[in-house]
Amino acid sequence: MRCRPLLRWATSCTLGLNMFLAVSGCRPGRVLSRGAQQIGFGFFIWGTVVTTVPIILSLYIGKYIFRFDDAVVLVCCTGARA
Repeated sequence: MRCRPLLRWATSCTLGLNMFLAVSGCRPGRVLSRGAQQIGFGFFIWGTVVTTVPIILSLYIGKYIFRFDDAVVLVCCTGARA
């Protein structure tokens, strides 16, 4: 049986994965927004700090302490955060 291209696309793995992520992200998103309303702007600031400081430190440590090439440092940091 031949499937139409649209049907084949709609039932592909990518769409199923995207639907799973959308549905599973709904509840945590509501909880996160409620927490952000209670805690306030500091919640956002600390989240930004906790996310960016390790990346920046890793870049500087790789470049100036270990003396890696810039491309290697970027690939290592990108792979570590993925």
